[in-house]
Amino acid sequence: MPADIYQEGFEGAWESAQADDGGNMGLFACSSGESLRHFWRRQYHNLTHFLVEDWFLSAVLGIIMAVLSVSMDFGIEWCQDWHVDLLNYFAQNSTMSAYGAWIGYALVLVVASAIFVRLVGPQAVGSGIPEVKTIMRGVLLKEYVTFRVLVSKMIGLILSLGSGLPIGKEGPFVHIAAVVATLLSKLTAGFQKSFYRNESRYSEMLAAACAVAIACTLSAPVGGVLYSIEATSVFFAIRNYWRAFFAACCSAITFRLLRVFSLHSHKSVIGYFQTEFPNDSFFPEELPYFALLGILCGFLGASFIFIHRQVALFVKDNQTFKKINNLSMLIFPMFVTLIVSSLTYPLGFGRIIAGALKQHEWLEDFFSDCVWHLPLDANSTKLICDPQLLENWTGGPDGDISIFVSLLTFVITFYCLSIVCYTLPVPSGIFLPSFVIGAAIGRLIGEVVAYWHPEGIKGVNEVQIYPGIYAIVGAAAFTGAVTHAVSVSVIAFEMTGQITFLLPVLIAVLFANAICSYLQPSIYDSAIKIKRLPYLPEIPPSRSSVHQIKAEQIMVVNVKFITQQTTYRQLRDLLASAPNLRSFPVVADNETKILLGSIAREYLIRILRQKLYTVKVHVDNERRQMSYEELSVSRNMETRNLRSMYDREPSFSGVPRSTNALCEIEEFANGTDSRNSRGWDDVNRLWLRQSQMLDQKIDLEESIDQAPFQLVEGTSLYTVHNLFNLLALNHAYVTHAGRLVGVISLTELRNTLENIYVLGAVPVRPTAAQRRAADEANRRMAPMTLFDSNLGPNSVDDDEPLIGLSDEMSLEFQNGPIRPV
Repeated sequence: MPADIYQEGFEGAWESAQADDGGNMGLFACSSGESLRHFWRRQYHNLTHFLVEDWFLSAVLGIIMAVLSVSMDFGIEWCQDWHVDLLNYFAQNSTMSAYGAWIGYALVLVVASAIFVRLVGPQAVGSGIPEVKTIMRGVLLKEYVTFRVLVSKMIGLILSLGSGLPIGKEGPFVHIAAVVATLLSKLTAGFQKSFYRNESRYSEMLAAACAVAIACTLSAPVGGVLYSIEATSVFFAIRNYWRAFFAACCSAITFRLLRVFSLHSHKSVIGYFQTEFPNDSFFPEELPYFALLGILCGFLGASFIFIHRQVALFVKDNQTFKKINNLSMLIFPMFVTLIVSSLTYPLGFGRIIAGALKQHEWLEDFFSDCVWHLPLDANSTKLICDPQLLENWTGGPDGDISIFVSLLTFVITFYCLSIVCYTLPVPSGIFLPSFVIGAAIGRLIGEVVAYWHPEGIKGVNEVQIYPGIYAIVGAAAFTGAVTHAVSVSVIAFEMTGQITFLLPVLIAVLFANAICSYLQPSIYDSAIKIKRLPYLPEIPPSRSSVHQIKAEQIMVVNVKFITQQTTYRQLRDLLASAPNLRSFPVVADNETKILLGSIAREYLIRILRQKLYTVKVHVDNERRQMSYEELSVSRNMETRNLRSMYDREPSFSGVPRSTNALCEIEEFANGTDSRNSRGWDDVNRLWLRQSQMLDQKIDLEESIDQAPFQLVEGTSLYTVHNLFNLLALNHAYVTHAGRLVGVISLTELRNTLENIYVLGAVPVRPTAAQRRAADEANRRMAPMTLFDSNLGPNSVDDDEPLIGLSDEMSLEFQNGPIRPV
């Protein structure tokens, strides 16, 4: 009988769990005792939850981004068409007037973009992917994901791209997608349904937004998802895969349909840069050429990143340049625009580099399936190019410029201009310029190979060499090197609509990525370093030092902590001396330092204010028995300072000046204010009562986080780096047998990995074993030395600076009323 009762109770509990779980144990599982009405209501709620949370928001994000992308494309193309039309109109009069119109139009658009961005949203400057990477790691950058930044980014990008600058749209559009995802998250958070309050919803929406941005700019949904993972995420949750793919597909479909109805573009039903190479378009004998192309793109990509970082640091830190910017922020963008417009002027130097064409027109020429250097009367009519294409790259109808000279000049010019333009104070991307540079490099190498083998690798009757395939391989390899993303190869397949050249592209991209990853960080990580964003840099491959360095070699040993015997007075001084720390470890006592947990700065400030406010309440109760006339001045002063304490001061930014005393009584301490004896007694009573209460011990029993993240001294730097990235940690305590011995924060990790590409990981101090070995060696050499071994370079100094220590914030009690010193 007892067994039957137990079994019956277990079955009832199981059915109740099924009902409470919202149908997860079975879609149509009906618990015992549940009415049919409640059953269908529960199923309706689950279906609504599934459709709205998992499908509707992702689809809305994709559709919105597709509409914004097509709208921006329309504005950019309109501005660029006006640029060419203006040139043709003034060219009928004179060459100088055409030159002035070409340069003036670009200057007006760039200046308008810089001014608009500066006034509306300065955070819209640059690509935006570095900021998105930082946000996805868990760092909150509220000012970068606002509606003002969205408007500033879109308008500024239309103007800067419409001016003809060699910048891209893809990176800034990732930032735009992140802003739209943030606004959607805030909008849905206002609803009262519980499924809108999922804490992981924001990160999932950001992951989908990054994929959507590439999908609706290059019409590459699969490559967009993979690229978003490589470019913006350190660790990607598998559960976000299908959501990102769904949002990207919705965006790509909407993008293609809108281009049909609005721009009448044929690119809606085929690849964005559709190619028509035959299936057997290359021989295995050409694979070494593709590998060499990947190696060349790897070195050029690494130098591209290095030169850009040096230019950006020069623009940012050079004193002369700062003086110029102080005169006017428009001098630098105007100067760069003048150079770019002069070099791309179609009737001047631009004749050599096809300056009248747009970036997508350059790519279409590079990806063409003909051979440029073949004359129009060549025997192989299949590989002869269209005369209009050759006119663009030979200087016109009667031009005699060699295509090898044109391509080499284009690579050098566009390479340098892209570096400089990426530092301008306007929205700018680097993906499409990198794609163009790589395509030009590949086209040049392909034309050289075709020139060396005029009859093909295996003869005239076999497949000939297609320089257009080399252009596609070069575009993917160079972009993959600059961004450290292998998924660029997938984007190349989707953009061209062919997968015939899968093997050459993968070989070149892997070689380029391996070389550039070894030499330099990605262009986005380099921008993070330049902007000093709170982001943990990646560990490059083949760096053995990260496995040899231990946590004890990079930790801070002098840690600010709280004990169970800490008083309110000590707490006040601790908060004032460490204004930048967001939490403090709690230990048993000063001797053992057994770690009990951690406590947030926010809570410590709150309990300190509550304690000081209690003093004020007690003194007010005593004053009610005194006459109003004698204490009116003192009461007005206290009321004023109490209001400043609770109304004017920012929350949890540190211990404000007024919390050290409820009344600012500097007039009394300095003897500059006359007061009757009753007023002096009241002030001294307030100070005495507060002094007594500050000597009481604080109560932390209910607010301690008893499970802060801990490391042991022997944890490798590689493991510490992975844990900080995976768990989005800001700090971790280092313990030895439960005893607090140090703390590691993002600052220590960043400093250790700052020069890892040049010097490797640099430890701050030796390990305990190394110190013991050094001490033993010093003791053996004691008769031969003139100094104490304890003062050697490997010893830990007690005066080591602490995290967040600020000497200017230290406060003391005086022999009288409390006041800041």
